[in-house]
Amino acid sequence: MQNFWATWTSVSRPICRGKLFGSLKPSKKKLGQHYRQLSCTALFPRLQIHYWASFAQQRGIQLECGQGHIFTRGTQRLIPQAGTVMRRLISEWSIVQMVSDLGLVNVHLMASPCEEDADHRLDSLVKKTHLLSLSSLAYQRHSLRTAAEEVAFPGGHTHNTHTHTHTTPTPCIVR
Repeated sequence: MQNFWATWTSVSRPICRGKLFGSLKPSKKKLGQHYRQLSCTALFPRLQIHYWASFAQQRGIQLECGQGHIFTRGTQRLIPQAGTVMRRLISEWSIVQMVSDLGLVNVHLMASPCEEDADHRLDSLVKKTHLLSLSSLAYQRHSLRTAAEEVAFPGGHTHNTHTHTHTTPTPCIVR
């Protein structure tokens, strides 16, 4: 407990590194700097997302889908900062590939007549308007460039979206 209190109450010393201080010894790499490429896959039996686009006006969107998967791959570029004092490298991530395949997609617009409190749940008060239903939705995005070219010159992607409708969307009025 004393160490914790000392950390919060005492003034910390600056770390004297770099040309200015005559110490050019490089610091250890942080864990996130060891990765150049990272990929992630999410498989799920059911997915439901609520997104409030305007918290003040209580308007949002709800996405529900059945079984599906999402895959993404990104590359990291570490950019040194200018100056004589050694600073942490700037990490810049770029998505080079994204693939998603979702089944039984339903999209609803949501609106709430009252402002949300922390004390009660909003689910029973939300008015939902059906916007779109699809039996499947597939999206693919691949970079046409290498990871180094992607970071230097953004753009140059191919996008493919495939949808299959199983019901006719009902008309809705958005105000």
